[in-house]
Amino acid sequence: MHIRFEEDDVDSEAMETYADEPLRASQLTFSAQPNETPATLSVATSARVDFGSEDECYVYNVVNRFVGGSLAVAASLSNRRIKLYAGRETTLSPVGDLIGHQGNIQDIAFALPEAASTLHSCALDGTVRGWEIRTKQEVERLQASGRQLFSVSAFDNIVAAGSNSEVLFWDRRTGKLLQSFQDAHAEEVTQVKFHPEQPNTFLTASTDGLINVYNTSSGLNEDDGFQACLNTGNSAAEVGFYGPRGLWCRTHTEGLHLWDWAAACSEEGAEGSGAMLSMENFRQAAGEAAAAAGVKELAGQVDYVIGCTFCPATGRLWANAGSNQGSAAVFPVMEAPGGGFGIG
Repeated sequence: MHIRFEEDDVDSEAMETYADEPLRASQLTFSAQPNETPATLSVATSARVDFGSEDECYVYNVVNRFVGGSLAVAASLSNRRIKLYAGRETTLSPVGDLIGHQGNIQDIAFALPEAASTLHSCALDGTVRGWEIRTKQEVERLQASGRQLFSVSAFDNIVAAGSNSEVLFWDRRTGKLLQSFQDAHAEEVTQVKFHPEQPNTFLTASTDGLINVYNTSSGLNEDDGFQACLNTGNSAAEVGFYGPRGLWCRTHTEGLHLWDWAAACSEEGAEGSGAMLSMENFRQAAGEAAAAAGVKELAGQVDYVIGCTFCPATGRLWANAGSNQGSAAVFPVMEAPGGGFGIG
């Protein structure tokens, strides 16, 4: 199944072609490919996170990382704990719990670069905690002076966290607060991200609908490092980089947005250009495409966007969506026959 986006669904002021551009807005259409049979995925393994029948809880977030050749999976729970699992081909085995936060955990993220085995978490208790997942021990604790924290990201010795309209930076080695961006946003900072391959590229996203891109090569200076402001038009829930120039965003209204962030940061791409897709009706379009492809579980009833996943080995971006009945679908972003790109 392929979904492609019509030109009416994208920003009409799409930029001209740039080198290594991941997608172009004018090339995107939205339709189903009837001649291709969609693959059916089955659950290989599952694991409960409950600590007991009297301690039922929800999973807030899940992240994974290959550490020492093994897959490590971390899940943040509504009981203020983090559950660790070891993943293998068809098994997911619990290996430990991370306990310490006194408030609801808002975000978890593995530190960059990829070889790191440190997991960071932030919570409404105003702390960022670093965990060594091999020993299951807390190895860092960063204080935010009573602020609630909603997002976290770390690269090398720097940890960043988003608070109420503010972005904070710490030195992991000393635990000292290095800098704060106080004018970044007007509302809750839902996401902070270092680029996994270009660590000097840093972005923030907020419920105010804005995504800010910074260059930190000359230091953590909010004014000097500011590169671009991208406007989703809705509250930004989750963002992520893909490839050298791609950026995706899921909104709290279940919309999907794509940008060439490097184009937006160029002199020609000022004022938030570089947009490749702005689609707030993604659920409806995905449901229609599922129906056209004969996927009855999601036909006309896609209820939410899960997010996007990028595979560096293949260079492919995947858009993930699901229904309230427990069904999910994976839509790969791919080059469509006859030119252009699609999400299927």
